[in-house]
Amino acid sequence: MPRDVGSVLTGLAQSGESQRRMLSATAYRVAALDVPGWAQAVAGPPGLPPWPGPSCAQRLEPGQVAAAEQMVRLFSDLDDFFGGGHARAELSCYLAFDIAPRLHAAGTPALRRRFFTAATQLTYLAAFMCFDDGCHGLGQQYYRAALRLAGENNDPAGYAVTLRGLSVQAQCLGHRQHAVDLAESAAAISGAATNPARQAFFLGQVAVAAAAAGNRHRALTAISNAERRLDQACSRTAANGGGAMGRYHPASLANQEAAVRALLGDRKGAIATLTEAARHRPQQERRSRALDHARLAGLHLDQGDLDQAVTVWHAFLDDSTFLTCGRATTAMNALRSRLHPQRTHREVEQLLIRTATAWTPQTVAAS
Repeated sequence: MPRDVGSVLTGLAQSGESQRRMLSATAYRVAALDVPGWAQAVAGPPGLPPWPGPSCAQRLEPGQVAAAEQMVRLFSDLDDFFGGGHARAELSCYLAFDIAPRLHAAGTPALRRRFFTAATQLTYLAAFMCFDDGCHGLGQQYYRAALRLAGENNDPAGYAVTLRGLSVQAQCLGHRQHAVDLAESAAAISGAATNPARQAFFLGQVAVAAAAAGNRHRALTAISNAERRLDQACSRTAANGGGAMGRYHPASLANQEAAVRALLGDRKGAIATLTEAARHRPQQERRSRALDHARLAGLHLDQGDLDQAVTVWHAFLDDSTFLTCGRATTAMNALRSRLHPQRTHREVEQLLIRTATAWTPQTVAAS
């Protein structure tokens, strides 16, 4: 019998340093990418998990639900501004000790549905923060817990976004066909979405996964469709729809288009598109902007443009010194490694001096 999802969240809590290290080192499992489709996820008993009834000692109150929804916004903003390693231990404890005990609390169907939606979003955020911090096995377990919460809540949108997150992670780790399958499944589940920006959000990941897998036609078709869907979004508000699970806007699309171009061998096109992505990133998306600049600097260096690469890496440092996340650390290590042969170049020397004084490497497993 699978464990109750609340027990899973409790078991994943990172309350002490030794436990954080152990859980952060959890192995990523390719076999765990075999997740149920939407029809299978909701094939069990309909509705939310049963609650003990009116005599239950614990009741779900409107204030508790509103607090959980506020915490979604809080942790999402922290992740954007400071990276996934900044508060993921705190989020895991919040899930274990505030959210999990209330999953079976008595309450009205509407109130419990809102609570489960917030729980799904928080669990998804925990998964993404672990992924961002390089703790892939732990992140995968949170993604699977988010799938279960979305299934129990009959929430296809939450399920699709979580599948997309699993796809992004699988592609990052080199599991290309799994990434394609998960992205296509997410896009299929979300096909009825009325918000065109939400459709673009899924199609963009299909395009990147397909490009990484070498399927040029599918990648170009998907990214073109994503661009059309985003153009259909009637306002900036619509284009930013999705909150913690599915924020998407023109800079997001440009980032994915640049990834597709780079994967298909068009470095010059990737540079132009990624430059636009970095320029138009919302101010609060510090981590994403930093990673855009790191990738852009690498592309400039691939093209032999050392001066431009140095300029862009300085922009990366402007943001990355505020970040605690494994992806920023990986990008910094790549910067140092790639520039080391050019260390006698005056501008490179100054940049490397800046990295030594402004950057303290984060220990991923302990953060």
